[in-house]
Amino acid sequence: MQSFTTLLVIVLVYYVGAVSGSDEESRCKCVCPSPTIVNGTETNKTVYKVTRIPSEKCKCEYVVELVAELHSVIDKVNEFCPRCECKFESRNPTTIKVKWPPVLTVCIRAYDYVQQKALYAYFCYFINF
Repeated sequence: MQSFTTLLVIVLVYYVGAVSGSDEESRCKCVCPSPTIVNGTETNKTVYKVTRIPSEKCKCEYVVELVAELHSVIDKVNEFCPRCECKFESRNPTTIKVKWPPVLTVCIRAYDYVQQKALYAYFCYFINF
């Protein structure tokens, strides 16, 4: 019962902190080769994420300008960008904050139940001796 009370306090504090959060998070996620691919020396892929960008600007050309790591390929965008795959992603953190507490509550309650059963079985074993 003590762990349930602790969980309840944590959830309440979490919700109070969540009220001030934004309604939606969005980002542009580009999976591109390493900048050295332009020279033909490497084939590893790297994920570049840019936040606070409108969906219509989620294109390699804009990402290259915004990400400091990619400034070396600004003049070679035509060679670099065809190998990139950019997607605009958005999610609602409020939905996540509403779904996770019940799931965590069920998991913690199940854990407590199993622990109580194990403790009961342990004592029953010694009482029968």
